[in-house]
Amino acid sequence: MVAQEIDEASLRVLLDNIPAITFFKDVATGRYLACNRMFAKFAGKDSPQEIVGLTDHDVFERETADRFVSDDRVALSMDEPYRLFENVRDSSGNLHRLQSSKVKFVDDLGRLCVLGMSVDATETLRAREENERARTAHEEAMSTSAMYENMVHALSGDYFSLYYVNVETDDYVEYRLRTVRGMVATERRGTSFFVEARKNAPHIIYREDLSRFVEVIDKERLLAKVQKHGACICHFRLLIGGVPTYVSMKATRVPKDDEHIVIGLSNVDAQVRDRIAAERAEEGRRAYLRLKAFVGNLLVLYYVDPTTFEYTEFSTTTSFEHLGIAKQGSDFFESTYRNSFGTVHPEDQELFHSHVTKENVLAAIERNGSFSLGYRLLSDGLPTYVRLQAVMVMEGDKPLLIIGLLDEDAQVKQMHEYERNLLVAKKQAVIDPLTGVKNKHAYAEWEERIDAAIAKDEQDPFAVVVCDINDLKAVNDRYGHKEGDTCIRRACARICSVFAHSPVFRVGGDEFVVILTLGDYERRTELVDMVVAVPTEELEHKVGDTIAAGMAEFQKERHPSLLSVFEEADKAMYARKRLMKATAAK
Repeated sequence: MVAQEIDEASLRVLLDNIPAITFFKDVATGRYLACNRMFAKFAGKDSPQEIVGLTDHDVFERETADRFVSDDRVALSMDEPYRLFENVRDSSGNLHRLQSSKVKFVDDLGRLCVLGMSVDATETLRAREENERARTAHEEAMSTSAMYENMVHALSGDYFSLYYVNVETDDYVEYRLRTVRGMVATERRGTSFFVEARKNAPHIIYREDLSRFVEVIDKERLLAKVQKHGACICHFRLLIGGVPTYVSMKATRVPKDDEHIVIGLSNVDAQVRDRIAAERAEEGRRAYLRLKAFVGNLLVLYYVDPTTFEYTEFSTTTSFEHLGIAKQGSDFFESTYRNSFGTVHPEDQELFHSHVTKENVLAAIERNGSFSLGYRLLSDGLPTYVRLQAVMVMEGDKPLLIIGLLDEDAQVKQMHEYERNLLVAKKQAVIDPLTGVKNKHAYAEWEERIDAAIAKDEQDPFAVVVCDINDLKAVNDRYGHKEGDTCIRRACARICSVFAHSPVFRVGGDEFVVILTLGDYERRTELVDMVVAVPTEELEHKVGDTIAAGMAEFQKERHPSLLSVFEEADKAMYARKRLMKATAAK
């Protein structure tokens, strides 16, 4: 008990003799556990015992008590003392300027406590004659306090460095206001502020912003702007940890002080980068809309960084949102490959995967100036023809890969329809509409190909058979042209049946030409005899049902062209026709 009383008495003597307002309180209850007489007097009490057990709201006016509680919370959030300057009225209403420190600790009973200590600058002035050392400390505290007050009036915002510069001597004080651990006020003094700033600039300013910074930090130019506009503000990139970081520098006059200016630096990296990204996004959107207006089938546009392959998408349609392609991403080609399995038509995936790679696209652009690939996307389960096009452009001094997706569905389908129609028209152009065999135009094409092969000495053996329907004019005159057409179709069917493996051409009203190759060529004599044989079964009359035929075999030493073979076969056909007529007359 005696030791405890001695300890408590010693603690009381210590607290009462500290030349500062001192106290500590229980964080959980907010109640004071101890204080010195200076604090009790400041609070309007006769002794510390009247304070113990009370809270701030029990002792002070509400505004003052709320401020003390708020300061306690700040101190509890920090791992080192919380230092601050504050103007506080005592219980009598007198204003005191206090330089205070608060720190958290745990006492012997395990309670989390806050220890506070405040130096009353006004008392320090009155005690200056008693202690020279205290007088010097007071003057420094008052000087620092005055500087802070001026800077608070001069500047607003979240600055990490403040420079209090004498524009007459260029002497300065640098205040580092914030660290990663919280609010910490440290200072560094120096001379020749503007000379040092220009000297250090190449080491701390990003090279692209160096010339602008050196121009702004010129003393005469800076003071002129401050004089004209009330402040000089500029943005540049400061190298922080070797990383270019956007900061804002603001220089302004100290109110009612023509000898000093305050220069503050604040970190605005996130805001500036957000603004730049927003501006680029807006410019990209405008560029997309301009291209969309010019290229009406533009579906989507991608801006890709060719170094990192980060990308941003611009579009005004929701047609392809279900494909799951992100509006922004870190790797365009990786994202495109991953999404292709659910978006690209299965028959086109191998083509897409082999061509749409970063290496292939960049190589094609380097080689040809652009990259282009047509394929099919699946939209609502239906194939849609699109075209991927990519080019490289310069944006300022940096390359930018622009990739566009064009809707070609209507054009491709129209082209396919045109090709089908063209094929049908071409087929119709070489087909005889009455018999369905090849016509005279088709024969001319064959003649051109065979003549070219003969000229190159590359033509295989072949023979030409010329067929003519006997007495077709008599059929037309006796039975009419309808029966004549029936007679032509019947004769054509017979010719095609006999020469089943050779092309048959109708080159005139009643004249057909057959070009014999391969197996039909080997049986040429037998087949010609079969086609000229007079049919007797199932015929009501013989008029128009006999065919005269003549054949000639190609011999390269005698036949320079298909025409020469045809002419020889035509003569043989007429000879056979005369013989058939003479035989029929008997």
